[in-house]
Amino acid sequence: MLKRLSNQRGDTIVEVLIALAVVAVVIVSAFAITNRSNKAIQSAQEADQATKLAQSQVEFLRSSKFTIGTDKCFKSNGQVTSLASECVVDSAGNPTTATLSYTVAISQSGSTYAVNTSWDSATGNGIANVTLYYRR
Repeated sequence: MLKRLSNQRGDTIVEVLIALAVVAVVIVSAFAITNRSNKAIQSAQEADQATKLAQSQVEFLRSSKFTIGTDKCFKSNGQVTSLASECVVDSAGNPTTATLSYTVAISQSGSTYAVNTSWDSATGNGIANVTLYYRR
C-alpha cells in the first residue's frame, strides 16, 4: 500500500503558486491596458466636444455682422450674451454650472478671432484646451 501512494503523481504547491502568479500577472496587465484605453477614449471625447463648441462659436462669428469684444460669447441659439469674459457651457453649448463644463472665450486681435475652449479633464490630466482661429 505504501508503494502505491508514492507512485501517485500530482502538482506540488510550488507549481500551483507559480501558475497562480502567472494568471495574476496576465489579469493585472489586461486591467491596466483596459483602464488606459478607457482614459484615452474619454479624453478624445472631451476634446471632440470642445472642438465642436469652438467650431459653433466660429460659425456664429462667421454669420454675424458685428465685431465681438473679449466680454461676449454666443449661446447655442446664436444670440450674443454678455458674460464676465467667458461662457461656461455644457457639451451642448448651454450655460451650466455642471462639474464637467467647458469655458469658451472669444478674443479679437485686428481681424482675427481666437475661440478658446478649455475644461478640467475628467481623466485627471489637468486643464485641457482647444483654440480655433477665424480671420474675417
